[in-house]
Amino acid sequence: MSGLAAGALTLSGLPAIAGPFTRQDFEKLVPADKKLKSEWVKSLFARGSPTIYRWPESRRIGMPVGGLCAGQVYLGGDGRLWHWDIFNQHIHSGTSGPHYATPMEPAAPFAQGFALRIKQGGRSRREMGAAAISWGEQTRALDHTGWRDVTFSGEYPIGGVEYRDADSPVAVSLEAFSPFIPLNVDDSSLPATVMRFKATNTSKQKVEVVLAGWLENAVALKSGETQDVLRTNRVVRRGKLTFLECSARPAPADNARTDRPDILFDDFERETYASWTAEGTAFGSDPVEKSKVIDYQGDLAMHGQHAVNTHSAAPASDVLARDAQTGTLTSPLFTIERDYIRFLIGGGAHAGKTCVNLLVGDKIVLSATGANDNKMKPVSWSVRRWAGKTAHIQAVDKETGGWGNIGLDHIVFSDRPDAPAGPLAQQLDFGTMGLALLGGNAKDDFGQAALTGDPLPAAAFGGGNDN
Repeated sequence: MSGLAAGALTLSGLPAIAGPFTRQDFEKLVPADKKLKSEWVKSLFARGSPTIYRWPESRRIGMPVGGLCAGQVYLGGDGRLWHWDIFNQHIHSGTSGPHYATPMEPAAPFAQGFALRIKQGGRSRREMGAAAISWGEQTRALDHTGWRDVTFSGEYPIGGVEYRDADSPVAVSLEAFSPFIPLNVDDSSLPATVMRFKATNTSKQKVEVVLAGWLENAVALKSGETQDVLRTNRVVRRGKLTFLECSARPAPADNARTDRPDILFDDFERETYASWTAEGTAFGSDPVEKSKVIDYQGDLAMHGQHAVNTHSAAPASDVLARDAQTGTLTSPLFTIERDYIRFLIGGGAHAGKTCVNLLVGDKIVLSATGANDNKMKPVSWSVRRWAGKTAHIQAVDKETGGWGNIGLDHIVFSDRPDAPAGPLAQQLDFGTMGLALLGGNAKDDFGQAALTGDPLPAAAFGGGNDN
């Protein structure tokens, strides 16, 4: 502080090089009367109108409605909820704003939505005469697939969506938000999203509408890939509340089962990819030998002497150029004949870009990423539900930035998973989730703990009793 004070004293002794100035000196530069037009001044106080976005220009809208410190859920431009970053998983969003330059595509990791069933009622066509229109019965998903005209307006924390269609006697308005109340910390901290629907009869006939919503039980979404989980649903009714409660618990062990011998699918202990198909440049021409791993990558935790690694295998000479290479490596077709697929994975944590996928019928049914770590770690996939089906395993490297690489080794088909990271109740994606109907008519409302075999949204209107 003494040095700063001395400097200040020294500067204060310098002679002034301009001034002194008076108010009048600034009048010409910044006049008090700026001669602004009164019409323009009035326009500053005029009430504006919200900006309206119409589908499909609203396709990539994602307004946060997930609740304070409760993860991230987006309200889409057509009223769907997407992203669902509520499972405490590491999602690498990159640096320097890649999602601003290339916004994410709307996607959800489980089934959830709302729909409206519209039934014609009221007077008969004979009573109404020639002007009558027969609407019949319609089931419309409350998203862009169910309506011709869908608009979005965002006034955070409330998002509004309007659904219109010339072939529908009903128009629907949606207000969606998470509780956000100034000075009310408790209610503003609820991990909840409120969806408030309003249906308006735009016809001259009486119509009956039924609103339905559905929610797939996604508790332990990622943990369920590595250990057996029993998900359970139940319907709870209390006053004007109808609540679908979704939970999970460890599946009971089948101690009477005799495990079949493990099948080693591939350990890459050779100098070629053999029957695997490599596309692009990232995977080079063959698996990487342990002695040829680039020094700065450290120990890859290979199972043997060879493994897949797109950083060391890439045909480039520096870090950035190696990570910039892209490609895929696809296994030959195989039949799923054990309950689990176990493997080692390392590399980048870019979902969908640096990953290992299981494809059944050319559809990705399971996917795993690295953890931004060259050292590979064990992963187990529960594949019992696809027993007897044919599948491929595909390693993917489509990321061109940092950690744009993937590692893979020692793929085993087994009836036992690798030891889980810990008890299910201690996993980051364990808990409960639910779908609630608030303030309804308790006599008419009902919930279903399990849907019928019909496709959605029709299946959501089945039943009639809490079951």
